[in-house]
Amino acid sequence: MLAVANFSHLYCRNRRYYLRLTIQNKQVWISLKTDSLDIAVHIRSQIKSLLANSLVISRLRANQLSKFLLTIKQKINAALISFAYIGFQRDVSLNGVLPSVSPPAKKRPLKPKFSQVAKESILRSKASLKGLEGYERNLEIWLNLVKDKPIDQYTTREIGQAIDRCFQLPVANKSPYNRMTWKQRVKCKVNDESDKVSRKSVGAIYKWLKSVFAYACDEEIGYIEKNPCTIKRDFKPATRGYFDDCELRLMQQEVMKPEKSWQKWVTLIAMYHGMRRGEICQLRREDIQLDSKTQRPFFLLGR
Repeated sequence: MLAVANFSHLYCRNRRYYLRLTIQNKQVWISLKTDSLDIAVHIRSQIKSLLANSLVISRLRANQLSKFLLTIKQKINAALISFAYIGFQRDVSLNGVLPSVSPPAKKRPLKPKFSQVAKESILRSKASLKGLEGYERNLEIWLNLVKDKPIDQYTTREIGQAIDRCFQLPVANKSPYNRMTWKQRVKCKVNDESDKVSRKSVGAIYKWLKSVFAYACDEEIGYIEKNPCTIKRDFKPATRGYFDDCELRLMQQEVMKPEKSWQKWVTLIAMYHGMRRGEICQLRREDIQLDSKTQRPFFLLGR
């Protein structure tokens, strides 16, 4: 097995070319089905984007790895077909041979679907394993909101309408929504605002979506020329309000009742000292001290 100079991942054995990958400390060999260096180099150029981030590839799970290898094999077959077509056109132009029938009208080449482009961008991402899982979850949500179609067919208006629907999605960690699939969550109607996803979460989905289209706009990829993700929405988390005097008095009256005695001191300390919940719940008896000059008790924090 001889490495091909100046072309990484390419190896030749018995006059046949192979693609060699190192995944999780194991070598994977994929036949390029050719004995021509020109064709092998052409195939490698077509799958170069998939091999760009070896760190992410090494983290793939078993099911993700099988999908990744299947994608490479599909691209190899597509590259073989495209190379054969290019060679046919070249021979025709050199020999001056024209087809006996009129050539069919040129059709606009079909771009890959959004799901395929999103998976490619996930493979090239440098995010942590947790981040990659979040991207896959965003892809699942998006495919249940919008029809999966070629990447160049999405409009800014369509994206904006889908993002607006995201604001109406239920949270995934509350009952009964935690027992639903995303397909079911997308269809259910949520009336209580507290059960809807936060604006920050929708912002994270939009940020990921924008990165997928940005990947498609990359000069090396060239799936689309312009990023359609240009909508303006308020993704800032909602600011918390404050309690007025009437609400504070009502709160104080409630916690002074005998049946709510366990809530008494946590609530009163929060109301009159402004301490955080974690600080209050971690107070010890020795943290309550007496000032020697004023003879006033105080809380000693941060020890």
